[in-house]
Amino acid sequence: MADKQEEVGFRRPASRSIGFPAALPSESLTSIFVAQTGLADSIAAMMPKFNLAEIANAASISAALATENTKWISSIHALMRKIDVTALSGMAEISRSLADQNMRWLATIQPALPKIEIPSLAPFVAPWWFDGLREIVNAQISGVLSGVDWDQLRRRMLVPENWPTEFEDYLPMIEEALNAEGLPLAWVPRREVFLRLVTATTAEERLEILREHRDEVLEDCGKIIENLEDDFMAPQIPLAREAVSACKAGHWRVAAVSAVVIVHSVVENLEWSTNPQGLMKNHGFAAPSTLEELIERATRAPFVSFYVEWHPKSGKPQPRGLARNMVSHRVTDTHLDEHNCLIAVMLMASLMETVNQLGLGRPAVEAA
Repeated sequence: MADKQEEVGFRRPASRSIGFPAALPSESLTSIFVAQTGLADSIAAMMPKFNLAEIANAASISAALATENTKWISSIHALMRKIDVTALSGMAEISRSLADQNMRWLATIQPALPKIEIPSLAPFVAPWWFDGLREIVNAQISGVLSGVDWDQLRRRMLVPENWPTEFEDYLPMIEEALNAEGLPLAWVPRREVFLRLVTATTAEERLEILREHRDEVLEDCGKIIENLEDDFMAPQIPLAREAVSACKAGHWRVAAVSAVVIVHSVVENLEWSTNPQGLMKNHGFAAPSTLEELIERATRAPFVSFYVEWHPKSGKPQPRGLARNMVSHRVTDTHLDEHNCLIAVMLMASLMETVNQLGLGRPAVEAA
């Protein structure tokens, strides 16, 4: 297949730009909590808690009103007694999955919160009591959201979840592992393995770390592929899942060949250059200007060795690291050793997750 022309820069789809709206959507308190049941889980550690006692006290209204609404008031007090405040305060240790589900929704919120209407309660309460409850709820929710560090939240949303939020100190080590060894590091492997890899001093140490944690790395790749939903990669996703299944069944070489084909297919569909003369220019890891570029650079850096020029008649020594031309022209058991097979699956998962997260294959939407 003819090589593509060298790229001028990275495409940035307008549909994926991230910013904060001028105001929140006009939704009721009920719809907000129904739509985002994991909100408390994902931000409990970084915001104050609701003062449930204050809300509960608002239910203690005058005796005359209590006589008219005894049944309703009793149900309110019963509900308050059922709320486990201790459980709410212990939600700082949240699961990554729940946090990820709500991260994108949270990024669209700004501290300014509109008045929240609760029309379903209006028939049961006097206007003065209803207004008081509404003011308490509005004040407390506004206080909660004003305490959120929105810049930090956006940063955590963009940085690969297996990297520390403050990753800058690791950049030189990340660059070495990416450019010198073609080691996939974006999204996989999990953070504890990632940190061991980037702080290791030699390629041999990193190889041994991957060998020790092969099962965990495969599990991380499997989770990414299993949760992928992306129209652009719809033809490749089922094949990627079968490749992971093949690994779990012990058919690593079959999976590695499949992963190499899937990676090349996605790259070709993105129209990224595979010209051997411009690999470092087009794919090498360098200091990026934005977080989006950092993720893309970290994902593409392994392509410098993946697309290295080689064929049987080239006279050049066979590549030791995973190389697409080696797999295509003279695949051997030696080349598809334990290390290269794992790298192939890691590269597949890393690339597909980056394409999904950044929306790289989606058409840009013109600004209104």
